[in-house]
Amino acid sequence: MNHNATYALRQQFGDKLSLRWIDRLALSHDASFYRLVPEAVLRPTTSADIVYLFKIAKKYNQHLTFRAAGTSLSGQAVSDGILVDISRGWDFIEILDDGAKVQCGPGITGLRVNNRLHRFGKKIGPDPASLQAAMIGGIVANNASGMCCGVKHNSYHTIDSMCFILPSGNRYNTSNENEDDRLSALDADVYAALQSVRNAIRSNKDLSDKILSKYQIKNTIGYSLNAFLDFDDPIDILSRLLVGSEGTLGFVESVVFNTIPDAREKHTNLFVYSSLDEACAAIEHWESQGAAAIELMDDASIASYATLPRTPDRYRSWQPGIAALLVEFHDLVPPSSEEWLTSEADRQVLWSLRKGLMPTVGARRQSGTTMINEDIAVAPHRLRELVADVKSAFDRFEYKDAIIFGHAKDGNIHFVISQDFSLPSEVRRYSDFMEAIADIVVGKFNGSLKAEHGTGRNMAAFVPKEWGDIAVDLMWQIKKAIDPDNILNPDVLLTLNTELHLQNIKPVPSIDTKIDTCIECGFCEWSCPTTDITLTPRQRIVIERELSQSMGEDVRREVETDRQWMSIDSCAVDGVCSWNCPVGINTGAWVKQVRAKHRSSESKSFAQFASNNWNRVDTLVRGARTLGNVFAPEKTK
Repeated sequence: MNHNATYALRQQFGDKLSLRWIDRLALSHDASFYRLVPEAVLRPTTSADIVYLFKIAKKYNQHLTFRAAGTSLSGQAVSDGILVDISRGWDFIEILDDGAKVQCGPGITGLRVNNRLHRFGKKIGPDPASLQAAMIGGIVANNASGMCCGVKHNSYHTIDSMCFILPSGNRYNTSNENEDDRLSALDADVYAALQSVRNAIRSNKDLSDKILSKYQIKNTIGYSLNAFLDFDDPIDILSRLLVGSEGTLGFVESVVFNTIPDAREKHTNLFVYSSLDEACAAIEHWESQGAAAIELMDDASIASYATLPRTPDRYRSWQPGIAALLVEFHDLVPPSSEEWLTSEADRQVLWSLRKGLMPTVGARRQSGTTMINEDIAVAPHRLRELVADVKSAFDRFEYKDAIIFGHAKDGNIHFVISQDFSLPSEVRRYSDFMEAIADIVVGKFNGSLKAEHGTGRNMAAFVPKEWGDIAVDLMWQIKKAIDPDNILNPDVLLTLNTELHLQNIKPVPSIDTKIDTCIECGFCEWSCPTTDITLTPRQRIVIERELSQSMGEDVRREVETDRQWMSIDSCAVDGVCSWNCPVGINTGAWVKQVRAKHRSSESKSFAQFASNNWNRVDTLVRGARTLGNVFAPEKTK
């Protein structure tokens, strides 16, 4: 990083800025299959910090990537510039209008928000499988949806107002009157560009029709062009463009959601079918009966959780070729005679199997391969065809362990493949496969190449294929007007690099059987007592994987020195991380093993940790960190 930039940042931020290799490497991975090592890690705590950061970034030509929980699957949360970690200190929440609305900071998890809303019978609309770990910043930045959310209740459609900061340093709150006038006065170029794009879209009937059609189904690829048809005022258009923008247009400081009712009665069941085609054929039946959620799982998905110790016996049955639908009704008695699960405990067991599919599937990959999880969507009545075509592509490119699951009601499926990127021939195979998938989804079905995971690095090069030259040109106009210096997450969402998705692939070396199955999803982090102090379980594993790779001797010495306290000695070894890991990885047990190997005194190291961090240890002992997500008092701005 530029020396002058480093000096300016150090003068302003002090210890909030870290240039240590252990911090940089720990955040060089997210839940995707990409790796980029940031030049610095910065943890701002105020809006004034963000404004100053934008000023320095522009002055010294530094680029920034905002990161909340880092559960992103498409590479949005990694950077070779300045990684701006907002997972600490931005977790405020305020319940408004008796639960009709809720104001959230970008650093609070969706689960904590819903737990605060529970007593009002409300919840936020987005319900991604990663809700326990995903933070509001990422949920909004990716326009995440989920199992029951559909198109109607995603972030875009449920946000009431937003406070955000543009790269110009100007801060806006759309709940204030005359904010459109402020935008016109303070950021006149942005205002004019938004008007120009709005008028261009509205005067082009073919493009307008295309936009309306594409947002009938889940779609998170490119910028939210529907904003130009849904809103008139540039300030309102801009606030919706920020939804799904993946940190490329500005910093979302807080949002106010319009909440939705949380059903009082829920009926849930799992139906097993003899084939994937038979399961797809049954989707229409359950939808016509009023099901709120219909989740599709193929035989490999079922197999991924069938052997887990925590899986109940009734869900262990498995045969090659079978498939299943997890069906749930809300405040509606199912019109069938099957025995339905109604207790919260029983239902959550079943849902935990479905929500944990990404990690449980990833845990079964071959050693040394990388898990790739993509999500695509088509009109729901064409899902059966899509599944058949995707399976044919698996066969054509010899992805024998490929898996399909997803939100069948919305025509949205996820597919998972395990990929070895060590050979050029393997890289080419993956590239050809993705081209074939793009041809299927866009060419045959006019579907979405990204349904809910955000565009990211792995689909940015395909935005022109889905949207066409005219729409992409308008997207570039938006980006250049709002972020003319290209300081915010360059190459994410829009790129001129046609091979971006094939570059900066993270290695996944074998370290130890206790931790090798980790896919770095981050589900473990929210309950770990050292998350805000040293490292999380995921980051401990990342550091071990990094140390197994070649690096300069000076770097290795520094990382190994810092690792002793940051990773090994500070770990509480309580196994809490395994409770939230879908495959039960107990990073604490692995740390115990490392301590024993090096003859480190566990009692001495934890005593030192306890002495330095007594409040956190006391919280851990009382169980409040885990249970506090339900019972702790609200934290307000």
